[in-house]
Amino acid sequence: MTVNRPQTAETSEDAAVPRLYLRDQELNQSAALIRAAARRLAELVESSGAPASLSGPELEILQEIYDRGDLDVGDLRQRLLAPKQSSPAI
Repeated sequence: MTVNRPQTAETSEDAAVPRLYLRDQELNQSAALIRAAARRLAELVESSGAPASLSGPELEILQEIYDRGDLDVGDLRQRLLAPKQSSPAI
């Protein structure tokens, strides 16, 4: 199978950098592999939270806090796309 590569004027810098060309099938397989890995990780995270009685969303919040470090409540709400909850009127 012949792959058509774009014809460009190469400079001396470009000539030293090999280009990577992937077929659609290879890209689709890679994307499917990434999605399968994400599903498996989600399953593992979910099962690890069961002994601590943590739900999926609670585990996501803990993971986000761990990954991002110093977050205040507003930053965390924004990162998790969580709506702002208002206090009940007294």
